[in-house]
Amino acid sequence: MALLSQPLAMAFRDYLKEKPVDDKTFNIFLRQFTYDKSPLKANVETTIENEFWKAEKITFDANLKVARKAGLNLSSQLLRFATSVLQ
Repeated sequence: MALLSQPLAMAFRDYLKEKPVDDKTFNIFLRQFTYDKSPLKANVETTIENEFWKAEKITFDANLKVARKAGLNLSSQLLRFATSVLQ
């Protein structure tokens, strides 16, 4: 119980002293943020609502081969008192 009243030691990292990664490693990181920029053509298929939340099944165009390989599964629920989902 005494540990709970002690201050937390916060880790600090000085990014100004960090050594940049090489180009090969940077390109690996960069590929994580690439995506198909074609239109999604999103369509709401079904909606389930109650007094507190709303869940929607949305279909959209995607590269299915890549999506299945990555195990893509999207789910979104919007609380009723929220006005929109911010992206």
